[in-house]
Amino acid sequence: MVVDSPNRLVTAPLIWSHPEHTIELTPDEVSHIAGLAGFDVTKLRGIWICRDRDRGTILPLDPNAQAEGWTTIERCLAAANDPENSLLWWMEAARSERAPRVEELRNEVDRIYAKAWPERSRRFLTIIGTRSADGATFSSTEAGALIYGPYMPLRAGNHSVDFNIETMSNTSDVCVRVDVCGGGKEIVSRDLSASELKANNGRVTLRFHLPELQFGIEARVISYGNSELTAGLPDIG
Repeated sequence: MVVDSPNRLVTAPLIWSHPEHTIELTPDEVSHIAGLAGFDVTKLRGIWICRDRDRGTILPLDPNAQAEGWTTIERCLAAANDPENSLLWWMEAARSERAPRVEELRNEVDRIYAKAWPERSRRFLTIIGTRSADGATFSSTEAGALIYGPYMPLRAGNHSVDFNIETMSNTSDVCVRVDVCGGGKEIVSRDLSASELKANNGRVTLRFHLPELQFGIEARVISYGNSELTAGLPDIG
C-alpha cells in the first residue's frame, strides 16, 4: 500500500487546504491507522520542509519566498527524513499477518475527524482585512474580499452559513455582500446595508441546498468599501 497526503501539522498553520479534502492526517496518525488496518509501515518520508523544527517557525509554501536559515535545496533534501515537518508525507506499507482491528480503526478515524474538522472548516483568508490577534475577526474600510474560504467539501443536503458582521455606520446604502460559492459558481448571496446589519445585530444566515456532493465550498464577505466592517469567521453547517 502506498499513500501520500498533506500533513495537518503544516497545513493548519499555513491555512492551506485542498478543495477535495476533508481533513489531513499527520504522519503519526496515518502510521497508527495503517497498523490498525493490518499493515506494517515500511517507509515514511517527507516532501518539502515547511516547519523549522529548531526555531518552531512555519516556512513559506512558495519556494521563491525567503525562508530564514534555509535554502530551497536544503528544504527539499531535509524533508525526506522529516515527514513531521514537511508539507507532504509519503507512506509505504506491507500487509502483515495481523487481522485488521476494524472497530478500533473506525473509532480512531472518527476521533481524528472530530478533532480536526472544526479547524479545517475555519481556514478563512482575507485580501483587504486586518486579522485580530486571536484570529477570530477581520476588519477593513477598503473594498474587496474581507473574508473568503475555506474551500471544503460538503455532502448533498441542506446547509447554512452564519455570518457575524459589525459596522459603525447606520446608512441605507449597501455596504457588504455575503455569499456561498462552489464549483466556480455562486450558490446563494445577499446584499446588506449598514442599517440592515444593525437591525439584525450583525447576524446574517444564508441557507442553501446541494443536490450532490460539492467540492471547494467557499463562504465570502465582500466589502463595498463605503463602511468600516469587522467580520467574524463564518460558521458553515
